[in-house]
Amino acid sequence: MDDSGRELCERLWRKYEEQLRRVCGARMSGCPQDAEDVISEVFCALCAQVEKSGAPEMPKAWLYGTLNNQINMRFRTICKIREHETELDEREYMLPLGCDLIESKTQQIYESEIKGKLKKLLKKDEYELICLIHFDGLKMKEAANRLNSTPSAVKQKHYRICRRLRKIIKSREEIF
Repeated sequence: MDDSGRELCERLWRKYEEQLRRVCGARMSGCPQDAEDVISEVFCALCAQVEKSGAPEMPKAWLYGTLNNQINMRFRTICKIREHETELDEREYMLPLGCDLIESKTQQIYESEIKGKLKKLLKKDEYELICLIHFDGLKMKEAANRLNSTPSAVKQKHYRICRRLRKIIKSREEIF
């Protein structure tokens, strides 16, 4: 790299270095020893960019984008290293946020047992209607369309089936 390129690189770096270090320190607070390596990688990338094709058009955006990419690459590397170092028995398992697998599985088992019992108690068309409304979550009108019927007929049939199921449950509680 010639002197003008080196000077341009150093000038850009001095202008944004403090901000980049703060962002990097905050994002990598769990790995402070790696933060300095990331900052060095960003500086090297800036020098390579200046040498290759001059200063980036939007240096601040370019530097932040490069910083973000370097941080992501560092975290991937850290995760791979930790994964190899940790024995399977020592790992802590965490469910992803917003994902309640246990509740979902319980709901599936619960529904399959109820469906099995309903299939024994109801005729095929009655079972289909109950599944559409209570398990698939369709409204009466949607269920009527699926069954090629009118909403009022579906509503009446649903009412009769539910009334009959209540009587069965009261008389034979042992099946549930």
